[in-house]
Amino acid sequence: AASLCRVPVSGGAVETISGPGTRIIGCSEGAIVYERRNFWYDSADASLEMQVSEGLYRFSTDAPETWLAALYSEQNGAPVSYAFVEQGVIYGIQAAEASGESAPPLLKRLTVQGEALEDIPLPPAELCSAEGTQLLLAQNAYAETASGTRQADAILLLDTADGSLRTLNEGREDVLF
Repeated sequence: AASLCRVPVSGGAVETISGPGTRIIGCSEGAIVYERRNFWYDSADASLEMQVSEGLYRFSTDAPETWLAALYSEQNGAPVSYAFVEQGVIYGIQAAEASGESAPPLLKRLTVQGEALEDIPLPPAELCSAEGTQLLLAQNAYAETASGTRQADAILLLDTADGSLRTLNEGREDVLF
């Protein structure tokens, strides 16, 4: 249940920017991007869920804390897990629909200023990095062979400009962690 605090290098009082339940996503354009989620607190008497103002936020020295986005989809209740900030864009993955229907995960993107960008359907993989229109994904997968099940992990490169998806480690037996 971490908090985001600012400590003056020259000394002085510690300023709390965001209280418990904060997780840093990254920094870009002079702003710190973070999310706040409800969290569980164990006391001597009981375990309690601590409620906070959930959402994705930004803070910079020239602007107070600014709410950027909700952490759950209004359409289907599926959560968004924000991963990192790259070149002024915040990236997150929204799981398939909470209703249990099989739908691809969505890449959710918005600028550090809060402008929503187009969602992109993703293969079942973890987002590792992004640069421009190129997304690097890691996919843990298994393949059935004559000798049994083998791990067949893939390193994928998705170009959001044209939708092309390439496997970078084709023909190799890499195991990703």
